[in-house]
Amino acid sequence: MQNEGGECVKSNVRGVISLQFKDLASVKYSTLSGAQLREALLHGSGVCGAGQPRSDFEFSVLRLDLGTRWAMGNKYFKLRDNLDQLVVQKARRVLSFGGAWSNHLLALSQTAQISGIQSVGVVRGEEGFDNKLLARMRSHGMRLHFISRAQYRRRHDPDFCGELCQQLDCDTWLPEGGANELAVSGCEEIASLIGNRSKFTQVISAVGTGATLAGIVRGCSPTQKVTGIQVVSDPGVFDRIDHWVGNGVSASWSLFNGAGFTGAGSKSTGSTSAGSKSTAVSPYAKPSSRLLEFIVQFYKSTGIALDPVYTGPALSAALSAAFLHSIARGEKVVFVHTGGLAGTAGFISQFDQCADRASVQHYFARIHALTGQAR
Repeated sequence: MQNEGGECVKSNVRGVISLQFKDLASVKYSTLSGAQLREALLHGSGVCGAGQPRSDFEFSVLRLDLGTRWAMGNKYFKLRDNLDQLVVQKARRVLSFGGAWSNHLLALSQTAQISGIQSVGVVRGEEGFDNKLLARMRSHGMRLHFISRAQYRRRHDPDFCGELCQQLDCDTWLPEGGANELAVSGCEEIASLIGNRSKFTQVISAVGTGATLAGIVRGCSPTQKVTGIQVVSDPGVFDRIDHWVGNGVSASWSLFNGAGFTGAGSKSTGSTSAGSKSTAVSPYAKPSSRLLEFIVQFYKSTGIALDPVYTGPALSAALSAAFLHSIARGEKVVFVHTGGLAGTAGFISQFDQCADRASVQHYFARIHALTGQAR
């Protein structure tokens, strides 16, 4: 059974997964007031060199954290068509890869259980390690298999994945993050949720594997700009997105890495060398105290909870002086909140050290309410 998406006909079966995991009526926009925008710029100044406080453009947040069960966000769109295909193919068991605080593995455990498919999470780490997120995966029927960091580096090797499938009695595997053609096609629906396409001139999203951004680009209007903010240093992400987007009619797009833009058919304001494709706005999953402070302050000001791995670094970078040069006066910008808040539990102690306890408690109370987990 092929797992990389392109060879198999996409299933039209949406049934149980769609009914259980999304409520698109709950998807809404949170448009920041002028005061909220200026405050966000002020508090973000120590993270990515935020620009001067200004309110001459509109900045909204598309709340995928509210429209999907357990704040699954983009993980729902990436996994839906993959799970549908596995149901049609009568697959018994599927494996995928992630870290000990992986939102992807948690989402896979939940969606696979609803779909009647057994799941195996191949986790980077030592056997015997445990945390609340791993316990939740197990509660949804996921079997966990730990491998070393050296082994984990082979997660993109088809031979290695095939060997794991044989060892763990799995029919097939999904790549890390669920990133394949079926995930990209599923994420095209995110563009449809942006609503009135003539309203927003620029769409911004965090970029990890690139699958979500590629889907948004394919689904947006050619008159719109789509900008992905890199949160992972990955030299292959630009070419991977370019491949997924293809040559069809789509929005112009670019990647922003904290210093400048690299893109196809889009405005460039910084380095466009090949080297700029491999950097990110900050070290992956290693948030600074200033970033954590920004996330807490942003929640206090707006009521929007960001995470310290994807949406937090991406939104703070979108408010940086280097990025703001791409936003013209009067422009209408929407930032896609991709959900994935459950993994934030792995950073509780770091949050406690950088902000007052009451603010941190309020922030995590909101995350726990959205994700259905206890502190």
